[in-house]
Amino acid sequence: VPEDKITVIYNGMDLSPYENLPEKNIFRQSRGLEGKKIILFLGRIAAEKGVDFLVEAFSEVEGKNAILVIAGNDMGFKARLDEIIQKKSLDARVVFTGFLGGQEKFSALIDSDVLVYPSVEEIFGLVPFEALMCGTPVIVTAGCGCGQIINREGIGYTVRYGDIGGVKEKIAEVLAGGSATPAMVEKGRAFVRENLSIERAAARHVEVYRSLL
Repeated sequence: VPEDKITVIYNGMDLSPYENLPEKNIFRQSRGLEGKKIILFLGRIAAEKGVDFLVEAFSEVEGKNAILVIAGNDMGFKARLDEIIQKKSLDARVVFTGFLGGQEKFSALIDSDVLVYPSVEEIFGLVPFEALMCGTPVIVTAGCGCGQIINREGIGYTVRYGDIGGVKEKIAEVLAGGSATPAMVEKGRAFVRENLSIERAAARHVEVYRSLL
């Protein structure tokens, strides 16, 4: 197909909730995680989401203050995670919250030190962009749609799917206060506002239809 016949329109996000986000530390206090470094996974607990290799990578992260929070509905894969957690003696360092929605989701994103999105494949994936809008740095797999954008725009860290060592290194870098991280987050916020608003997505659709008339 000729390139001039193809138009890429990103998924649109409702950005209005990010104008009035919850205060910091609400999620931490509600879960008894004060003083902890929070690594967050937010999404369905399913094989294609790569949570198993995230748990493996987390087991190599040094520091007793680091906590892995896994937030999402179990799609039948949690039993596999429980096996890894037991094998790696991580019971006290992994927290399952179940599904988080609304303000509770935003609170978790705001209070996390880093979001890891380790999917094997994802058509797009909005969660990393939600995290950036909440001021949280992201680590994503390069093969999914959002990973390609994040890598190209330089607004987060990318790793290969299943690269346990790579994920561990990036988590350690962020938790250690990597100098590039704040700039990535601010650049990411600007990118989302400019490119991913639902208004922008709608306008792009209108442009395509008008070009055909």
